[in-house]
Amino acid sequence: MSIPELNISAEERAKLQTYLQSSREALQDVAFAGPSAATDEEGSKRLWLICAYDLAKGEPEDEFNFLNLANAFYANGLLEEAIAVYEDIEKRGATFLGHYDDPLFNIGLVRAEQKNFDAAIVALSEVSRRFPEASAQIAYYLGAVHHGAGNFPKARQEYEKCLRSLGNSERSQKVRAKIESLLRDVGNSVTFSERLKSPWQEFIH
Repeated sequence: MSIPELNISAEERAKLQTYLQSSREALQDVAFAGPSAATDEEGSKRLWLICAYDLAKGEPEDEFNFLNLANAFYANGLLEEAIAVYEDIEKRGATFLGHYDDPLFNIGLVRAEQKNFDAAIVALSEVSRRFPEASAQIAYYLGAVHHGAGNFPKARQEYEKCLRSLGNSERSQKVRAKIESLLRDVGNSVTFSERLKSPWQEFIH
């Protein structure tokens, strides 16, 4: 798979070597656990990206390395780089266990962040067909995208579809409360990023 170029300064390389102490296990830990594995909170996302980049370069046969690299690009705000890797994975027909790891799902989220709502809806709708067992979660994201696009009737339809699928667990009740709050947000006062990243990632993912 092709990898977008990443400029890494000598200072960052030195910091990385000090942190990892030349340990491949530490490289893997940070590359896959992300910022939570980094001891320095400042710059931890960047450290994750560099580790993921090095791992993908060093072990290009492992598709999970590329998925993780795309996620790291996304987390660092390098959206076009993230899209390039996600699309490469998608073209190669790689399969993953759940919709959160599916490259097309993440393409949908990135396109939504870019406010390319039509492309986001196409991607997320296909993911819903691939993972019918995750229809409630994906309906939430589709609702968020329609909400961001200003299509409030369609947003309401997707949010309510999500609500109908929820059970009565404590986590589900928190999700329900968040969605019902969004349904009342007819003035569109909640920022798009807040809608897109919650409540599923906060309470369920």
